[in-house]
Amino acid sequence: MPPPRALQDAGSDQIVVCGNLQDADLWCSTGMTLPITTGPRSHRGFMDLLATADVLVTSPGLTTLLEAGALGVPTVCLPPRNLTQIFNGDRFARSVGDQCRIRWPADVIDLEAPEQARLDGEEAGLAFIAAALRGCEPEAFAPWLQEGVAGALASAQGPRDWHALTNAAGAGGTRHVASMLRELAFERQTTSMMV
Repeated sequence: MPPPRALQDAGSDQIVVCGNLQDADLWCSTGMTLPITTGPRSHRGFMDLLATADVLVTSPGLTTLLEAGALGVPTVCLPPRNLTQIFNGDRFARSVGDQCRIRWPADVIDLEAPEQARLDGEEAGLAFIAAALRGCEPEAFAPWLQEGVAGALASAQGPRDWHALTNAAGAGGTRHVASMLRELAFERQTTSMMV
């Protein structure tokens, strides 16, 4: 969770944190005057909220990034917490721009190192990241993260093609897979009727 103060300083009028967090988990909200709402949302509830958002600040989960891209919502990409998020962050940066992504400092996680560790298997890469993050005290990184969020928010306000990631990755994957399954089922049904 980024320090909300960066969002407050950027002129946000409210912050909504979607997920299994409660107000007590928001160690970085002390002294905030901006209203913060926390709690899980259904997918439909999240999408309705996203459609009205001025900006999305999110970990680099591909589905969330694609959904924001499909709606053209300015997005700030937080530092990754696993291998997939490293790849998603790279994809986001190539499509939208690196200024809207926040990277871990090299002394926390050099993002090339998990890839090297992964040569010993996926679990080795994940274990490397987990060990590096276990050593991080959230309070110690609050100023760094606040600065990163503030810079990324400023970049997100500028002109960008927020549909770029969606355009590059495509948005019809589920429909395409469903169509293939229907064709396969129809083909099998036709074959069995002919036998």
